[in-house]
Amino acid sequence: MRTEELILVSVDDHVVEPPSLAEYLKDHVPAKYKERVPRVIRRENGTDAWLVEGQEISSFGLNAVQGRPRESWGADPASFDQVRPGTFDVHERIRDMNVNGVLASLNFPSWPGLGGQFFVQNDDTEFVEVMIRAYNDWHIDEWCGTYPGRFIPLALSGFVLGAEWMAGEIARVAEKGCHAVSFHSEPHRFGTPDLHGPEWDEAWQACNDLGTVAVFHFGGFPNFMPRTPFSVIPHAMPFQTSIFAAELLWSPIMQKFPKLKMSLAEGGIGWVPYFLEKADFVYDHHRAWTGADFGDQLPSEVFRQHVQTCFIDDVTGLRNRHQIGVDTITWEADYPHSDSTWPESPEVLMKSLEEVGVPDDDIHKVTWENACRWYQFDPFAHRTREECTVGALRAQATDVDTTPREYGGFSTETTIASLDKDNATNFLSRNNTMTAPIEAADACPARESEADRAGHLLEVRGGSPARQLVALRAPAEQLQVVLHREPDRAVHLVCAREHGRDRVARVGVRQRDGARRRGGVAGPRAAEAPRGLVREHTHGVDVDAHVDALVRHGLVDADRTPELLPIRRVVDGQRERGVAQPDCVRGVEHGQVGERALERSLRGARLPHHVGPRHRDVGERDCGERLGRERGVGAALDTRGVGGHHDE
Repeated sequence: MRTEELILVSVDDHVVEPPSLAEYLKDHVPAKYKERVPRVIRRENGTDAWLVEGQEISSFGLNAVQGRPRESWGADPASFDQVRPGTFDVHERIRDMNVNGVLASLNFPSWPGLGGQFFVQNDDTEFVEVMIRAYNDWHIDEWCGTYPGRFIPLALSGFVLGAEWMAGEIARVAEKGCHAVSFHSEPHRFGTPDLHGPEWDEAWQACNDLGTVAVFHFGGFPNFMPRTPFSVIPHAMPFQTSIFAAELLWSPIMQKFPKLKMSLAEGGIGWVPYFLEKADFVYDHHRAWTGADFGDQLPSEVFRQHVQTCFIDDVTGLRNRHQIGVDTITWEADYPHSDSTWPESPEVLMKSLEEVGVPDDDIHKVTWENACRWYQFDPFAHRTREECTVGALRAQATDVDTTPREYGGFSTETTIASLDKDNATNFLSRNNTMTAPIEAADACPARESEADRAGHLLEVRGGSPARQLVALRAPAEQLQVVLHREPDRAVHLVCAREHGRDRVARVGVRQRDGARRRGGVAGPRAAEAPRGLVREHTHGVDVDAHVDALVRHGLVDADRTPELLPIRRVVDGQRERGVAQPDCVRGVEHGQVGERALERSLRGARLPHHVGPRHRDVGERDCGERLGRERGVGAALDTRGVGGHHDE
């Protein structure tokens, strides 16, 4: 087979939602919501953002870099003027697909989140329902419907609204010809149950009965070391997907719903052969005591029946395609993300196919047949097969310029200096719309005290007494602070300093079991987070904005100033326990949580015996003298780590 004869259907691309979406939403929601629909705003600094219920969400970064020089990918474009039009304009998207020889494409959302979770900015459930339905209609009727036969529709699941609502929406969009729904690999991060129980059965049943594919974009938000470089992110992405795939395989879902189809997007395929081999090994060695039961099949067989995987360029996977299951493999272009091979996808793919010696029948399976069968998509419904090839499509795009360039006066020099490509956590928080920052419109600038300039104390104060942070820290360190504590739960943030401001790197709600044990209380367990508070877009948010959020959710009394106390710091990549941990730490470990322990610690601020002399001196001077002058509140210090052993 020649490159020009390939037929390419991509199962993982992305749409950067255009500003015109706002007008569509406004025209398709009840009158009482018309003024609340998300819309694009141009900020004073010339950047664009979506305004969603008072929160500003960016849609660019690495999610919209195709067409620009690779050397400047890490420097964030910040407006629609600064990205290639094909990222957000459907007419230009078709031209970019043609020049790349791609017949059809399945497009994931950007700022709404993989399952529509970022429509949830408050507890107005009806508003969220209306917005997700309207978005799905826009995606199906406007984005996909403008060019019939060129897109595989993908609906937002709206999983934050629960399984019953999901089931209804799955049925509704199926009637419109949409047979794929974008779920989320970590629903428990958003205050909903994980995938190991029966809570999602109504949604699975709907997919099972209608043939709708439950699609999961690459699984999980990874944990990085303090100094992890950016390259770890794309390198580790497939293996993060494999972890989620194991969660799916050992959950009861596949056994309960025999016709359920699932898809793992942007995860690669090279890891799959050993993943399946190991699954069978575990089943053989451990099922006698774990109770795992796959009936008369092996786990590997069940996985192949239920799950499709996809790849961009994966020689190892193609070479081992029969161990994977050649009928389960699909291809992706990943336009306009940084991993995409656009506009040379056919050449890159054909090079790998030829290197492995894949026969024509298998080529057709992985490039279009498997995808079309899985998603109930007829690629030849609107054009002949001859018109669907790479050669035929490129013949329609001879005028498309693919020369890399900067758009809209974008200046690499002005932004590259602030690029944090040497810190994966910060980079992912700032540059990836899968976890893009919401920048609070009313965020207050940080005010450094004299002690902070000495490298110890940072105060961030806003216009209201509800926004006050007190944190012991040294330069260039990450800090975890307790926002609020009750006897049975604590809300905390992991913060990092960026451009003179405290930014949230991670947010969590921990809950303690009531039972005490010798040497401490029972370990942390998952706690349902307030809806709208803990979600992916919390990464990068100004810390003071989160204090306001706590007030709105009733977690902090608006009439009292919450104290945010340091519990652990990370300095120069080394975690140091005990810094700024006064005596109340011991009280917390033994379940004595409350004002008394805190007040005792603030009066004396004696540090635990294992703190070294240098740290003891810092702690006594700043924690004792400065924190001791602050008002005591019902907060206590948490002794658990920044994220090494417990999920956020």
